[in-house]
Amino acid sequence: MEKGWEEKGIELGQAKALSKIDLQQLTEKLGVLPKELTEKISKLDVISLELILSNIFNYTSLDDVRKFIS
Repeated sequence: MEKGWEEKGIELGQAKALSKIDLQQLTEKLGVLPKELTEKISKLDVISLELILSNIFNYTSLDDVRKFIS
């Protein structure tokens, strides 16, 4: 069954909030993020964003994050 507009709106809001948190945490941990990485993270779905956040302590470089996103 297709999601209704309200459910899609909620999901988009969650994704926007999670991407903001992910970007803040990654910047705090790894320094300034390249624009291409910021753009990719901003376009991820809720599940992927949650996984990034739950693995934040495992990342030691931007390459670790890129590997996860790819």
